[in-house]
Amino acid sequence: GGMDEGSSAVLVNPPFYRILGSANNQIRLQQAALSPILEAAGHSCLQYNADADRPENLRDWTTLYSTPIEQYKAVVKAPDHPIWKEVRGVLEHYRPDWVGVTLFSGCIEQAARIAEIARDIGARTMAGGAHPTTVGNLKLGGLVRLGGATTLTPADLHMKGPWDAVCIGDGEDVIVDIVEGRRTGVIMAGNTKRLDDYPFPQRDNYVGPPWFKQSMLNKGSLLSERACRFRCAFCAQNLVAGESMRWHSPEYVMGQIRDIVYGYGETKLTFHDDVATLAEKRFRKLCEMIIAEDLDLDFRIETRADCLSDETLVLLKRAGCTRIKLGIETLVQRLLDAMNKEMTVETILDSVSRIKKVGIPITGNFIIGYIGETNVDARTTLELARKLDLENYSCSIYTPYA
Repeated sequence: GGMDEGSSAVLVNPPFYRILGSANNQIRLQQAALSPILEAAGHSCLQYNADADRPENLRDWTTLYSTPIEQYKAVVKAPDHPIWKEVRGVLEHYRPDWVGVTLFSGCIEQAARIAEIARDIGARTMAGGAHPTTVGNLKLGGLVRLGGATTLTPADLHMKGPWDAVCIGDGEDVIVDIVEGRRTGVIMAGNTKRLDDYPFPQRDNYVGPPWFKQSMLNKGSLLSERACRFRCAFCAQNLVAGESMRWHSPEYVMGQIRDIVYGYGETKLTFHDDVATLAEKRFRKLCEMIIAEDLDLDFRIETRADCLSDETLVLLKRAGCTRIKLGIETLVQRLLDAMNKEMTVETILDSVSRIKKVGIPITGNFIIGYIGETNVDARTTLELARKLDLENYSCSIYTPYA
């Protein structure tokens, strides 16, 4: 369609886990947040999670990291691989004016392939997400709007493929300008401020190949806040989400929960907030609202050990929290200090025992290989971690961004 009668867009989540031999059948909140904004401006928008697979192909996530890197690269670079044939088929079927891709650093090649396919069918291309945002903010020395225009090119953002527009920061305030032709190139979008002003994420306009059904996707993802006021040295979050925290009101979050529970019959929820209980009073208020509505939820959160008072834990348990992902990182005080974690080992141990007392399962997130960590340190952390006897452990290798 031309500019006047409204354009059409397909927002794509590139394949990542699927290439590792698994799949991610969640809705993707980045696209889901932008879709209703385009629709409200008179454009048609569809979402396509190319990382989703047929339910019978969903393998246990424990197989994930057994995929050899060569196999991963071979899939990414093979234009005739079934995944790329599927992507081409979907985009050819809907023939959008615009194809938008959200990417993190593991998806640079996949995003490039999608952009090439989009070009082949005559669509224009736009991108955003954690990767261009982190690199762009590093290059531009911080989260400033700079009037929105930059001299950066997609290549400067370590991106491949043909891109008409790339967004650094939140896309909510610029996506309509991009689709209507007012903004091109690499755009400094900064960070949106009043989160409650935006519509709820759109969870019902997904498309895919002929076998795909909406019901194959888990609709229970939500985000109740953006950014984090802590400055842990290993974390790129403030480069991605901003220097200052931004919040949805408990009432707005509750509206989204009703949307998910009543609209889709989904009671398993995942909060994607970095530190869900950072403002404990706010999250307690939300828990009280969930309890009052008697929704029988089963939800997961991620948080820090120092944001979990007994009062908060009791309400989390009553509201239906069935998993707390705890950012522990290390159990060596010297390293916690070096990470600027603003946390003591005692606080972590105390928090773990209090969470266990209230009966919520824990996943511990750990970082191995932080600068200055010795073999003795790593062993100390692993031995103490074993003694904590958590339900789940997640160990990440420290990765510097430069």
